[in-house]
Amino acid sequence: MTLDPDTARYLADLAEAGGTPYEEMETAAQARAAYEQVVALRRGDGPPRGAECSVEEYRIGDLWYRAYRPLGRSVHDGPLPLVVFFHGGGWVLGNPRTHDEMARAFAALPAIVLSVDYRLAPEHPYPAAHDDAWDAVQYAASEMGDSFHADRLVVAGDSAGALLAGAVAARARDTEGAPTIDAQCLVYPAMEPTMGSASHDDLAEGYGLTRSTMKWFYDAYAPQSGFSPSEMSDLSGLPPAVVATAGYDLLKDDGLRFAERLREAGVPVAGLHFPGLIHGFMGMGGTSRAAAAAIDAVVGGLRGLLA
Repeated sequence: MTLDPDTARYLADLAEAGGTPYEEMETAAQARAAYEQVVALRRGDGPPRGAECSVEEYRIGDLWYRAYRPLGRSVHDGPLPLVVFFHGGGWVLGNPRTHDEMARAFAALPAIVLSVDYRLAPEHPYPAAHDDAWDAVQYAASEMGDSFHADRLVVAGDSAGALLAGAVAARARDTEGAPTIDAQCLVYPAMEPTMGSASHDDLAEGYGLTRSTMKWFYDAYAPQSGFSPSEMSDLSGLPPAVVATAGYDLLKDDGLRFAERLREAGVPVAGLHFPGLIHGFMGMGGTSRAAAAAIDAVVGGLRGLLA
């Protein structure tokens, strides 16, 4: 297993830039501002990757959303899938703007993408983000035909957002009258708050996301019972899944183990492992050719599930 050279250069640039670890900052607001700088370094220069889209921001109740619609398509071309996307950032950091390129990547399916700005910890601990994710999916389903001209519902996310996507898919399975979710796409998901797997120890430092930062995220969100679908004894009947993992990511085992459990339960799984990449590669398409190829592979895997 060899670290992608472009990714190694990014990590060197990150180390040279210095900065205080998020968990050592005085306030969450400071951490969020620092995260925006890291996102910009990952992204690199140049125009956004992904589909060319119209982008509309609007507020429904206490949540605001970004809706992405691929250009060059008419309603006369027929309905598209609707991807409800949840951004990463440890339930503490991030927003739809920091994850703009990820939303555009999924719009290239082609699909309409609804990127959700859920409440963040520590101001809003568990289950605030889970509840907001659930509300967003119910809203998307109720408006799917009229407002979005969509015919299939997908949940997707990266890291903390992947956990939210998986939790929503599980809740929909177990809730009478819930929306039907046709697929889930979980990119380097944060599934196990016990952090007991080998990768949490073996990859604890040196690759962007550290064990101490991940612990800080979990402590801030304060998960309780019902937090993760990995707690469930029966995963049968969950939607087909793309589960993507990276070789130099301390969350690697979270995703690999969950994907294996889904397979054992009879759920179709496209497991995509990128051995030379790190946590956050979905935001690195402008700085790493291998990450750009991985992003295309993730979208292609989801396209295959929906075909």
